[in-house]
Amino acid sequence: MFSVVIADDHELYRDGLSALLESQGTFAVLAKVGDGSAALSAVDVLQPDLLVLDVNMGNSPVECTIRSAKRRAPAISVAVLTMHSDRILREQVLRAGADTFMTKTVTKLELLAELSRVVSTLTPPDLPAFEKQLLSPRECEVLRLLAQAMSNKQIASWLSISEGTVKRHTGNIYEKLSARSRIDAVEKGRLVGLV
Repeated sequence: MFSVVIADDHELYRDGLSALLESQGTFAVLAKVGDGSAALSAVDVLQPDLLVLDVNMGNSPVECTIRSAKRRAPAISVAVLTMHSDRILREQVLRAGADTFMTKTVTKLELLAELSRVVSTLTPPDLPAFEKQLLSPRECEVLRLLAQAMSNKQIASWLSISEGTVKRHTGNIYEKLSARSRIDAVEKGRLVGLV
């Protein structure tokens, strides 16, 4: 599981993002803070895998916060999530060391996919060391089709099997990968090279 600190000056947004990440089963939100100074204090104490950072929080410039976070926790990934779509701002935060830059207009799926990509080079300490043989060949096929956002009906048609069989395979995938949702299963599958 990847540990996360969220820094945003809007409490409602912090809480919503935290609930979304926690629901996936691959992220554990360790702290939700309202400014850059508090974010850096949380990084010092908690050493999270991921810092999700807003741009305008009223104290230090976001570039300074990014650089300081990277100095204090060299392995940390930093995702900037902001209302501003300015290209120059994007270039500045990426030059400062951010691993990704997203606007708050992204969809939930886009956000989760991008955050998962950002931390995908890390090995979460409590993720089981899955072998590729963990899933049967048919379960691997189903997982790859889940990654394409196919419905059970579409998967059944594609593989010429019943929807009930698809559900059984999906249940097996969830159990074997300790996944709570389709997105969680796909991301865990990606981590171990199954997708």
